[in-house]
Amino acid sequence: MLIPKQADFNSSAARIIYNVSAMRAEFNAVDSDTVSETAQRQFYDFMTGAIHRMFQNPEIIGLIIEPDETENNPHPHRKYKPNTHKYLETRKLLRKNQKILSDFFDTLEWLGSIGEEAGEKLMVPMCDLVTRSKNKPKQKKLLDTLRAVGFDLIERDGMLFIGCDAYPQMCCAWRLLSDVATADKDCRTLVNVTSNDNNNRIFARHVYDVPNDDIFEILYRHINEDARDHVRSFFEYLKSKGFDARKIACSPFGESENIDIQLAQTKTYTDPTLQKNESFILHIRAIYELRWYRPLSFRLLTDRAPFYILHHRFDQLPAHLQDFTVKYSGTCRGEACGFCVQMNREAAAKREKPFNYNTVNYQGVPMNLCYYFKHVDMKGEWNEEKTTQVFEFDGSFIQTIIDLYEWFDCTLAHHTK
Repeated sequence: MLIPKQADFNSSAARIIYNVSAMRAEFNAVDSDTVSETAQRQFYDFMTGAIHRMFQNPEIIGLIIEPDETENNPHPHRKYKPNTHKYLETRKLLRKNQKILSDFFDTLEWLGSIGEEAGEKLMVPMCDLVTRSKNKPKQKKLLDTLRAVGFDLIERDGMLFIGCDAYPQMCCAWRLLSDVATADKDCRTLVNVTSNDNNNRIFARHVYDVPNDDIFEILYRHINEDARDHVRSFFEYLKSKGFDARKIACSPFGESENIDIQLAQTKTYTDPTLQKNESFILHIRAIYELRWYRPLSFRLLTDRAPFYILHHRFDQLPAHLQDFTVKYSGTCRGEACGFCVQMNREAAAKREKPFNYNTVNYQGVPMNLCYYFKHVDMKGEWNEEKTTQVFEFDGSFIQTIIDLYEWFDCTLAHHTK
């Protein structure tokens, strides 16, 4: 990773560019009979340099420069409207900059798709550039942006020749990775990485193209070294228990600002306590989210179904898992919340109890536990230097999590991978 790991930035725009670098996979060539690995490597290296230039000067691609902030860490001196909803203002700015950056990568893809190789350059008709830019000022702005990120440009005989003297072979790789047939052939392309026009293929491969096996390595970049072996062992344990790894990746340069990259370990169970004996999926997720000040987290238990089962089988739980269940469930807040009533007023009217809680007997005391919006997350704190997040995957908490997974396996005998 070219840009050093850090928690704080000069602007919110720099944070977005850093995120691109932080979640970028190592070079991995696309299979091709016509374009060499060397050419592809040159384009990858060129894009690495372009990302670094954008990080140093985000304004070169038109990003809005505002004080650095995240949804849960707003800037103390910025004026928000309204002040009680600061996170919404932060989200709005994030989306604007995401759109600008996404449009820039879309333009690179478009140039690669219409351009022709001319020696060591990519040749693009100026008339097409004029059509896309719509007017002279926007056309000039685009050319200035291309120069600023590292391209060498020559205008001659109604054509624009684009290249980079330091990477003479990269243009054939640029064209390859902008081709629809390549995108269809290459199964590494991420799900839901889209642009306004079509699949954002250059972006997917050279910025966010992360095969499953690489996700672990990328996430490990942000974990303290003392915990890395324990994290690896934890995920190996999940694999040994029949959990299936699958990648869920959403571009942070689209409509969703929530998830940048996510690796889910899943296992499907059935249980008669659920309505109609339905199955449910136990999710364990490693998540990197741009919008949070501590972007990396591990979601170790989520969704209503697991908590619903824990409540209904509460008497079967050992004492330390009862403690865990009560701690992370919380008690019903009644009228102060009322979410379960709002979800289905017709069903609520038919219930014998006013709210959809589950009553358990905990240490001799009846408790009305809620199973809505329940997550068990581990969010590592930043170290003193603010260069990595510190996790503890070898303590009693993780052992309790493992005991819980073992309990699901032993109690819910009918499960499938």
